[in-house]
Order: sequence, then C-alpha cells, then structure tokens
Amino acid sequence: TITNNGQEVLEALKTLDPLSYKDLVLILDLNMPILSGIRVLEELKSNSETKSIPVIIMTTTDDSKEISRCYALNANWCVTKPVDYSEFKRVIQAVGEFISITH
Repeated sequence: TITNNGQEVLEALKTLDPLSYKDLVLILDLNMPILSGIRVLEELKSNSETKSIPVIIMTTTDDSKEISRCYALNANWCVTKPVDYSEFKRVIQAVGEFISITH
C-alpha cells in the first residue's frame, strides 16, 4: 500500500489484521507530511502489536544525529536517498535485497 503521509500509514495499519503484520516491511520517508517518519516510527515501536514490523527509513539527510535517532527508535535500516539516479537505483535494489532477506 502506498500512502501520502504519516497519518495514512497509521490508518492503513488499523485496517489490517494484526496477524498479517508479520508479513510487512514499512518504508517511511523521514520528512513525510502530517506525521513525520520519526513520529510514525515512535508510534509503531511503542505499540506492542506493531513494534516488530521492520521499518526502513529513507531520508535525504546525512545528519548523524537524525540517523542515530532513527536507530535509537529501533528502525531496522536508515537509507540516505542519493540524488544521482544510478546510485538511487542501487539503493533501491539494496532495499529490495534487505526485504527479501528479512521475509
């Protein structure tokens, strides 16, 4: 499911059977509108039903404090989105590999 903002992510999860959470991997943009990726991550990891859902954070920042904060909130992986298309393609392939390994 593709959502447009952080609030929609949380709303979409509420429509699913919690037993299906084991089949999910979420890719969140750090700077999503309405609720940021950090805020969604906080919500997910503080909820006993959703805390085990793997979360990949995609961001344009290479700010080590922001990345450390994501990991402190139990993000599974933080990925800095490259500007260069070929590098972006490589990163997306790596995300796909991560998902196939974890699921």
